[in-house]
Amino acid sequence: PGIDLEVFRPALNEKSDNDKIIIGTIGRLEEYKGTAYVIKAFQLLRQELGERVELHVAFGEEVMGNIEGVTVFYPNGDDNLADYYRSLDIYVCAGTVQLDAIHYPVLESMASKIPVITTGYYPATIVNAEIVPIRDAEAIKQKLLKIISDKDDVKINKAFEDVKQFEWTQIANKMLNYFKN
Repeated sequence: PGIDLEVFRPALNEKSDNDKIIIGTIGRLEEYKGTAYVIKAFQLLRQELGERVELHVAFGEEVMGNIEGVTVFYPNGDDNLADYYRSLDIYVCAGTVQLDAIHYPVLESMASKIPVITTGYYPATIVNAEIVPIRDAEAIKQKLLKIISDKDDVKINKAFEDVKQFEWTQIANKMLNYFKN
């Protein structure tokens, strides 16, 4: 797996501090995708912080947009998907299967310098992301509160460095060397 770091990159300008906290996820209704836990964590958080927080779900089911504070997006193409990530303050990936596997949304968020909360998809570690147990909306909410109160730039920068190994040129060279050998 590889990503285009010319497309999935940090925002050129700092986000305006409009007091809204935008949480993002890629959403599908299948239980193993974990979207239900992200939505539940968001609802718990919204009880505490009110309209200050929003949840933006990319590729979600339309019905998700009926939940107060949730907006569903359908980014068309990598450029629009990258813009989606850059619009976020925090990205959450709460899948329940294939943990430790490479997961494109985690890579793409990290490449965009967006703090990541995940159940353990590679390349996320405790050094570059916030790791939560599977099926635990309360743990997700607590990590959201942690990032909201004190965004850890060291983790974000470490994540950004860690995804550089997945840049297409690096991946292509690895494959070419593999075939040569």
